Formats: sequence, structure tokens, C-alpha cells
Amino acid sequence: IPPKKGKTLNKSDMSNKAIALEDDGYELVMGKKPSLSSIIPIDQALSSLGKHTVCGDVMEVESRTFRNGAVSRKILLCDYANSIFIKTYDTTGKYEVLSKVSSGDTVVVEGEVYYDDREHDNMFQPYSLIKVHRKVQRDDEPEKRIELHLHTNMSQMDAIPSAESAVMRAASLGHHAVAITDHGSVQAFPEACAALKGARKLVPDFKVIYGCEA
Repeated sequence: IPPKKGKTLNKSDMSNKAIALEDDGYELVMGKKPSLSSIIPIDQALSSLGKHTVCGDVMEVESRTFRNGAVSRKILLCDYANSIFIKTYDTTGKYEVLSKVSSGDTVVVEGEVYYDDREHDNMFQPYSLIKVHRKVQRDDEPEKRIELHLHTNMSQMDAIPSAESAVMRAASLGHHAVAITDHGSVQAFPEACAALKGARKLVPDFKVIYGCEA
């Protein structure tokens, strides 16, 4: 889902090669718009404490409320080369806006990498954060392929995607079917079947091919 329109990135931001964007729209969540020309890989940011700008996809969001009313938030950000936790401890409501960030969002965040004594690891303290719309890979071929060999997270130590995400991804590419072939398991079948309703909104004749790799 694209971020809310209304604010647009400038030409310098759009020409940045660190992240391929679908459009120039962005949603300001916190602070002011970071400069996309300042983006560096998370791996590089982790190797040097201090102020940096990074971008990536949100993998998970954790929130914990303490007895004194303080709220601790951890947002796992990944650029597919490395990951870092955006961490805040909020006693005044200053970081309540981060509740708008959820798993699956693509964000650009400016802040400071610091060593956290409690976590025994480097964390990221955010100053500014925006949501952007990452460019999505498309299948523009007129004759679509069908994937006949695909594992889900029900194949132990072999795959990460859920059956639902695999089915919806195939449908979003315009494919008319996808096979689920987990290792010695049919546990993904109910989830794949349930995902058909959503997939058929995109491709009316979409089918799941149920299989198993022995």
C-alpha cells in the first residue's frame, strides 16, 4: 500500500540509488524529511557510532508498556544485507507517532547509532522518519509462468514465506497458479486455501496446486 499522498520527494531524493522508489510520495511520521542522498547501508552504519541515515523494510515491531506508564518500542529494520533495531524509551509520549509504523512498511530514518548496555548491542535512536513506497518487481510478460516448486515456512530450515504471502505474491504478478511443495509436510495447505479468496480478487481463475516434496 503506498504511503499517503500530499508530500513529495525532490529530484535529488528520487535520483538516489540506495533505494528504488515506486513514486515520489512519502508520509512524514516523525521529525522532518531525511535527505535520501545521505542514506548509507545498515552494515556501514553499524560499524560506526554516531549520526546516520538508513533505509529498509520493517520486519517486526515490538512494544512494551511499563508500570510507570513508559513505553519501550523496538522496530527491526532490514535492508537485506544487515538489520538494526530502532529503539525508543518513551515517558512523555514523544515517540507515540511511531505506533504508525508496522511490519511491511518501507522507511527512511535519520538518527544515531549507539551502544545499548541493556541490549548489549548497537541500536538506532530515531530523530526523523518517513514512509516511502519501494518499487515492486513486476512480471510484464504477456504469457505468465507458473511456479511448480515452492517451499513455505512449513519446510523446516528451508524457506521463510508463509503460504498466504506466496499465494498473494503470485497473484500480484498476474500468475494464474502456484504450487506449494513443502518437504514432507502438508501443513501449509489450509493457509494456502484460505488465501485463495484474496488472490482471486486479483486473478479470478487463480488456483493453488497442492504438492509435497518427499
